[in-house]
Amino acid sequence: MVVAMVVWTLLYQAQFLEYDENYGNILAAFFLSLGSTAALIFLLFKRRALVGLFRWQTIVFLVFSSPLTIALVYELQGIFWVTLKN
Repeated sequence: MVVAMVVWTLLYQAQFLEYDENYGNILAAFFLSLGSTAALIFLLFKRRALVGLFRWQTIVFLVFSSPLTIALVYELQGIFWVTLKN
């Protein structure tokens, strides 16, 4: 859950930054999400019982902080209904 909070904090802060910094935050959020998803997939194959034990946290992470979600938020160009600075 901490990773999800960090990802969304980076996305939230991106709306207040200038052009290069806001895309840096978006890329950092995307790569953090991508790395966390890869770690989750690794755990799924190696420690299936652990992922099963925390299944609700896993589902919440995949819905709100997956790389697909981050890409969708970026494509909509409306992080919290605010257009990014150009």
